[in-house]
Amino acid sequence: MKKMKGYTLVELLVAFSIFAILIVPVSGMINTAIRGNKFSKEKLELVNIFDYAYESYLNGDVKLENSDSKEIKYMNSDYKIRFKKVGQVEYQMKGIDYSNYDLVLKVEGNELQLWKKDCKIAVSQLEKEKKPENREKVKNRAFIKITLENSNSFKYEIKINKIREENDNKFNSLPDETFSEIVLNPSGKLLIDANNTDYNVNFLIDGVYNSNNLIDRILTVNLKNKPNGDNVKVASVYPNVEFISKEDVQLNKNQNIEYVKISIFKENDLNNPLDEKVYEFSKIQK
Repeated sequence: MKKMKGYTLVELLVAFSIFAILIVPVSGMINTAIRGNKFSKEKLELVNIFDYAYESYLNGDVKLENSDSKEIKYMNSDYKIRFKKVGQVEYQMKGIDYSNYDLVLKVEGNELQLWKKDCKIAVSQLEKEKKPENREKVKNRAFIKITLENSNSFKYEIKINKIREENDNKFNSLPDETFSEIVLNPSGKLLIDANNTDYNVNFLIDGVYNSNNLIDRILTVNLKNKPNGDNVKVASVYPNVEFISKEDVQLNKNQNIEYVKISIFKENDLNNPLDEKVYEFSKIQK
């Protein structure tokens, strides 16, 4: 009698079980790859839209002469682009957004100002030498210490020490002033804006502490100084404090700087931007 070839029910069940075990992770990898490719495609599309918007405004195709904002459609798509003028309160310095930093120490004329995002929260009046030969004697010093309050907040303490030159050429140390501010979800970035002052200020930056112990958290300090300015100096003895120094750029006297926020939306949802950026445009006034 001829025996028929084939698989038993048990063999078929085992085969299907093994196939199911193998196909689930493979399917997951495929879905992840599809989602990743879709996300990358959307990000690339946003980059292209920002480039298009920037060029449109730069070339004068979009103008905000009689209004603070304007919307246009991006080619034949379901994206919309919004252009909006940004004032100096929201965008304080050329090329630098204050909201990118935990805090900003701004030396403006005879004031040392503490800024948090677009709000000025404290001011100290600085001292200046009365005679040029006493330049090295009259200084304003700011000591900055950072403490880890908990896993998601920093406490910044800025102690300001000043020396006053009296009329009889005597020098008096003034009482210390202290600024203190809690920053939630800190970036560990501090900005010192010294672009508009002739006063002498020395900043000494301490490390980041947990109680009394120095920790490995990196603190980045950006110094924005005026061209050839040496009246404001920064220093730290700790290797975890990184300094980035950059001179401000002098403008042509006929040059106008304006700031425009470009936001990208889906056409059916104009309340929630997919992404937005602030751009600086320089135009020569005729």
